[in-house]
Amino acid sequence: MTDHTSLIARLESAGEGSKALSMDVVEACGDCAHRETEYYCIQGDSGFTCTACGEDPHRPAIAPVTTSIDAALALAQRVLPGCCPGVAKNVHRRDWYAWIGDKHEEGPLDLGNGRSGSPALALSAAILKALSTASEESK
Repeated sequence: MTDHTSLIARLESAGEGSKALSMDVVEACGDCAHRETEYYCIQGDSGFTCTACGEDPHRPAIAPVTTSIDAALALAQRVLPGCCPGVAKNVHRRDWYAWIGDKHEEGPLDLGNGRSGSPALALSAAILKALSTASEESK
């Protein structure tokens, strides 16, 4: 994994998620966001293919990980199997706090945490921080 400091800062300062932010998070987690497509025409198909990975960019669609808490939780479970994600509303700061915990407590209990204007954004930031922590520990 690479350093995602600037993307994490963008996630934590954003007021709401977007497709562009979701695409950035998906790419940071090692998946293709289908940014490079070419058009062709075959009946019964969407007519597009991603030149980076060869898949149809419309099936499946990019997961809305910065706008949907369900998509963000699914991403956490996929890229950090066995982790324990959590999200809570901070009523004093009026923001959302998310964390990724280690289920087996074999390492630090808090692998990564994030704080932002929505639960999905906060969890996306926590996922990237946890991936960075896991990457540093494996070195």
